[in-house]
Amino acid sequence: MNEKERLVFAELHSKLLSEHFDEIDVLGLLTILRNYVRNGPVRELALHATHSDRDSGAIFQRVRDNKKALDRLGRKPGKITSGDVFSARDFERSLADAFRAFKAEPPCQRVTELVLLSAMSLMQGGRMIRSGQTAALGTLSLWLTQAAFELSCSITIKHKGQDISAEFVVLTVPNRVLPICNPRARVPSQNVVRVRVNDSRPIIDGFPPFEVHFEREPPITAAELDALVVSDPRLTRTNDQNFTFKPDSGSPLLLRYDGHRISAPGSPEHFVLGSASATWMKALSRRLGACVHDDANAHWFVEPVAALGGIPPDGFHCHWIGRAGPTCTRPL
Repeated sequence: MNEKERLVFAELHSKLLSEHFDEIDVLGLLTILRNYVRNGPVRELALHATHSDRDSGAIFQRVRDNKKALDRLGRKPGKITSGDVFSARDFERSLADAFRAFKAEPPCQRVTELVLLSAMSLMQGGRMIRSGQTAALGTLSLWLTQAAFELSCSITIKHKGQDISAEFVVLTVPNRVLPICNPRARVPSQNVVRVRVNDSRPIIDGFPPFEVHFEREPPITAAELDALVVSDPRLTRTNDQNFTFKPDSGSPLLLRYDGHRISAPGSPEHFVLGSASATWMKALSRRLGACVHDDANAHWFVEPVAALGGIPPDGFHCHWIGRAGPTCTRPL
């Protein structure tokens, strides 16, 4: 590492330790490290972040093998693999080894996960291409679940003369930033994702906020909301579009009215069975005769828990049943 690289590395290292950096800083860090680390997670991501097209490496091999197995679908047996090519813990060890090689203090686990997420963000739109060819085997994109951010690869195969799209996960990092109440929901990025950390606070742009909606046909009216505010002292109006429900315990629930339906943030804390917020929302749906559904098309509060066979192991109190009733506006 020459003197210039040392100076740049020292500045980027300082940004990580102070927890004030963005994905462009991570790109600079990976660009420097790629020539000074052996094969492993750090080098793999460094090469992906600095080359939008890849024709080698562990992720490329996963994509190539899955594409080969799917192309033979119905003719030969094959195995499709989805999941981490390497884990967040593997990346943490690899990054710590790289920093120690330069006698630099490695960042903590939380920061390392944000560095990994930044690297995954830099890989959006990256293509897996066989050497000497121009057609991509697959393209990378970012998704969000309650548990993790997922870097997935989508590929197209031909089956019985038709083009069929397939997708599988190649990398994940725990989601400790964007709350989603539905543990089965999988949310695609709405725009190009950008990752930054300002004074220890992670900011992830590009994913739409996950919401739960109270909706019916005919639409909910402003007069009905006026009546709700008058009858319930826990409900206050900020303006014509925004309301706040303040439960006796737990944090306030912010509600938005767009002239047709009521929407609430899909934060897990408000959808715990038996909580003050969940109990109030269930009563609200009955009073308005509205169905309650989230952005993953799952219906809430439509059947007693007993009818569902109890609460599933993930604690998710939600049941998708198609049309929830005569007032439901959601298609099957």
